[in-house]
Amino acid sequence: IFKIMLFSLILMLSISFIQMIHPLAIAITLLFQTLLSITLMGSLMSSFWFSYITFLIFIGGVLILFTYITSISSNEMFFFSSKFFVMIILSTITVFLLIIYLYMHDFSSLLKSSDKTIFNPVFDSMNNLFLLKIFHKPTSMMTIFLVMYLFLALMVVSKIINTSHGPLRQNLN
Repeated sequence: IFKIMLFSLILMLSISFIQMIHPLAIAITLLFQTLLSITLMGSLMSSFWFSYITFLIFIGGVLILFTYITSISSNEMFFFSSKFFVMIILSTITVFLLIIYLYMHDFSSLLKSSDKTIFNPVFDSMNNLFLLKIFHKPTSMMTIFLVMYLFLALMVVSKIINTSHGPLRQNLN
């Protein structure tokens, strides 16, 4: 039920994302969408390692885009329209009805009976084996190199950015 509820919330946020026009509302919706997607990905796998790395990569890109967009956008208030509230209420009711329907019809037994899904214990053991291979002898040097490269890239980018120049948008007073 938890996975279905997460998927329904992701779908609801995707539908509401279309209605957004203000950059701040879009960024907040995108952040919640990312958190829900990463939680769903982590609950489907036996380890949260891949979802954690995906979250860090995605949030890094989103923060750069968010900083750029907020520096060039005008300072205006954003208001939610009544159409947006009606859409949120209808989608919330639909999600709750779907959860109640699936709970009453014992949807979890359907997921457990499937052999070819990622809920299979064989998939979990293969996933754990893959995680062990990352940190063992032949590939551990590649992992250490990747960590050092990302740290070096972080240091170079932080040195390149000069905060004394100010924002991208000019203030015409």
